[in-house]
Amino acid sequence: MQIALLVYDISSVASFSKAKFWVGELEKHGDPNMIICLVGNKSDLVDERKVSKEEAEGYAREKGFLIFETSARSGDGVQELFVTAGVKAADKSSAVKKQRPTS
Repeated sequence: MQIALLVYDISSVASFSKAKFWVGELEKHGDPNMIICLVGNKSDLVDERKVSKEEAEGYAREKGFLIFETSARSGDGVQELFVTAGVKAADKSSAVKKQRPTS
């Protein structure tokens, strides 16, 4: 099971727009069963936020993505991101295997 982490900087609208560009590329060329996580990084820069949580959450919900906020500087949210994405991938992989016909 593939997982894509689309990371953007919460203090940069251009970064969020670029993440949306990569969504299009994944939709065109990626595995349709891929788990996509939209990750707002630099959550420690709250005072510099340019991309609202509501905007990011709405976009992720519309696309069916997992949504996280992290801080690479402090490590906040990083473990949750990887654990949650890994569990989701294992669950989805198990479900896909159960759907495949046996020979």
